[in-house]
Amino acid sequence: SAQDSTWDAWQSRTGELPPNFDRMPSIPFLPDPLVWNEGEQSLPITTMAQWHSQRDWMKEKVRELFAGTFPDPPKNLSSSILEEHLEHEVRVQRIELRFGTHPDAKLNLEVFTPPGKGPFPVFVTQWNHRGWAQIAVRRGYIGVIYAGADEYDDTILYQEVYPGYDWTALMTRAWGASRAVDYLYTLPEVDKAKIALTGHSRNGKLSLLAGAFDPRFTAIISSSGGTGG
Repeated sequence: SAQDSTWDAWQSRTGELPPNFDRMPSIPFLPDPLVWNEGEQSLPITTMAQWHSQRDWMKEKVRELFAGTFPDPPKNLSSSILEEHLEHEVRVQRIELRFGTHPDAKLNLEVFTPPGKGPFPVFVTQWNHRGWAQIAVRRGYIGVIYAGADEYDDTILYQEVYPGYDWTALMTRAWGASRAVDYLYTLPEVDKAKIALTGHSRNGKLSLLAGAFDPRFTAIISSSGGTGG
């Protein structure tokens, strides 16, 4: 985080302790998301109301133990086109999003829009998966790549933009993906019911986090999310 370079430093600063493992139920395999209070009462979830309660509980635990806290969506997002050209009838745009007056409150996008009226489904991924987005465009999707990956990351600076939150680098990248959706929702050529997010390895993890906290992503493809994914 912006305050701490290691977990030990965070623990020393905050005084936080891990859970009392002796009091936790023993679950030898992956938890069942459709069982409430698993390992103790183990009640099956059979209604949508029960599922919504379970989902809220899981989101809170992910925020507490894994993602950290993070800000609400900004209400002052603006966009500007930095560059625009055609590649074989595909419109390619470099977009800069800004939210607020802090110089680092920004996100760079590259948006590929196929020819036609739309509305088009959207395939969102990170800067180092540019080739994946181009494949999606050939299949009729709008392709969007955003600067939230190792090679190009605007989002890591959000920890300094919003110092009151205790979020991890994975969560800043996930939050950045949602800002891309903020922009997509302003475009009439976007099919808002069909916005997919993907990523590989670390980006696979952040894609899962973004999907967990932003219901506007209607499909998540997590490639090799590994530990934590």
